[in-house]
Amino acid sequence: MKSALAPTLDKSFGDYYVLWYANSNSYSIVDGNFKDILDLYLGAPDLNAFQNELNHLSAKEVQNIKAKLDSYLSSCQVEQDSTNHFDATFDKNHRNLSKTYKIGDNSFRLYSDRKQVEDALHPSLAQYEIQDVNKVNTVFDVYLNENNLHLFQNEALLLAVPKTEYHFIQGKFHMAVSNLIHHKNETDWLGTLHGSTITNGDTALLFIGNSGSGKSTLCSLLVAHGYSLLADDISPLAKSNTHVYYNPAAISIKENAFKIIEPLLPQIKTLPDVFFNPSKGVLKYLPCPKPEQLHYPCNAIVLVNYNPESTTQLETISVKEVLETIIPDSWLHPGIAYAGAFLNWLSTTSFYKLTYSDTDSMVKTISDLFKA
Repeated sequence: MKSALAPTLDKSFGDYYVLWYANSNSYSIVDGNFKDILDLYLGAPDLNAFQNELNHLSAKEVQNIKAKLDSYLSSCQVEQDSTNHFDATFDKNHRNLSKTYKIGDNSFRLYSDRKQVEDALHPSLAQYEIQDVNKVNTVFDVYLNENNLHLFQNEALLLAVPKTEYHFIQGKFHMAVSNLIHHKNETDWLGTLHGSTITNGDTALLFIGNSGSGKSTLCSLLVAHGYSLLADDISPLAKSNTHVYYNPAAISIKENAFKIIEPLLPQIKTLPDVFFNPSKGVLKYLPCPKPEQLHYPCNAIVLVNYNPESTTQLETISVKEVLETIIPDSWLHPGIAYAGAFLNWLSTTSFYKLTYSDTDSMVKTISDLFKA
């Protein structure tokens, strides 16, 4: 009846199904009962046939179900990524500030129009800043124009978003930097996941959580206990091998975590304070050594929940909790081949929720999880 609006892909995860809609590149998580009703509706030739399948219900009840399904299917056709619909002409007159970086054999320059804009991107890469003003391989420009942030690479527009959605600019910039250092193109990635990845030198764990959940604090503590940071906050996932790749950004740490981290990483006291967003408050960016390898397999996702009143607990959770946390601020490549590969990767991945307050027991729990 509404076959044109049907999901392009669906995959079962225990009690839930993940549905992918090609028109909008959106992922929807539904339970088995909803999926059964949706399949009946999409497969019925007309409303009478659908009502006959639900003959134990009244006509009014069937109409209510139909209205809810129509609303759901319409919402799934709305494009999720609304950040690429700005037209902008490059303007070199915004080049008021500049920073130059070198990572491996790649050098690049970042121009910005004001310090607040520069502080959205520079502090995470400050450890790679160089003073060399010779020719660089790549030039980025980021500036504010008519309340919209614009990001250019070699004078070609990468992204423009309202200034309140600056995190999309951060994600696009770090993806572009990842392309440089890994010699890849955007088409080589399944996406960039909103989460931080830690490795033990053999495999990796992806830590996710909403702002304030404690994932950056947790990653800093794990680094202090000998683990390596693979990626902070933006974790690039490759299509070819579904490995998470190295993102050179430093860990961004909020002020309320300084005292927790200082005893183990005293160098945090010497790091400059960064303040560019009132909602984030004062931040420090902790640079971390590069891991031994530039990419690792990641077959577990851990939802982080710091609770000062709780003992350390690790429990399995559903794909619903994971995707509802990770999807809103992640970029996932459109196209059926990419969506299929992403769903297949998820199907081989374990999902956990970690609640913690005590550092030692948290580290032991993560150590056991790596061994498992």
